[in-house]
Amino acid sequence: MLAIFFAATISINAQNRAYQATDSQVNYLLNRIVTRTATYKREINTNRLINSTDRNALLGYVEDFENATDALKQKFDARDSADADAEDVLNRAASINQFMQSNRLTTSAQTLWGYIRTDLNTLARYYSVDWNSTSPTTTNGTTSSNSTRVPDTTIQALIRRIATKTDVFKTFGNSRAQPKHAEQSRRPGQNFRLHHGF
Repeated sequence: MLAIFFAATISINAQNRAYQATDSQVNYLLNRIVTRTATYKREINTNRLINSTDRNALLGYVEDFENATDALKQKFDARDSADADAEDVLNRAASINQFMQSNRLTTSAQTLWGYIRTDLNTLARYYSVDWNSTSPTTTNGTTSSNSTRVPDTTIQALIRRIATKTDVFKTFGNSRAQPKHAEQSRRPGQNFRLHHGF
């Protein structure tokens, strides 16, 4: 009778869990994500292929990701984790993934992030979350409009490009206007000669 009670209790707990894996599998996965993220973060801090502004932006994404991972781990340890907690981790990771695809980093950083991304795919599968690694989503599956930050270098490059095109446009406009002014400047002299000749 006691064995039946414990078996029923285990079955109910399994049904109430938000993840489709054993406790040990999820625990191992979360610990590995934490460890690999720490290694990845150290690599970013020594990466010389990006400037300090972009590095700080990326480290901000990583810090958000770490905080979300810690929150998920705490709720998991308390047997209170939900798919929304895992989704928050994955959304934070998507911001990092976008940065990695848009910027040049060391091979080591790319490799380390590849390992983490593989773990995140497993996390998404465990918690049955649809994850788009290039576009953070909300809990209802729609794309979040304020989930990513644009690096300062991207904005600066856009401003420089706009300024350059504006200068070209102004130069072109001036060159088109000059013949008209020149023609107008010649007309008084021409009129004078006509009157003088008459």
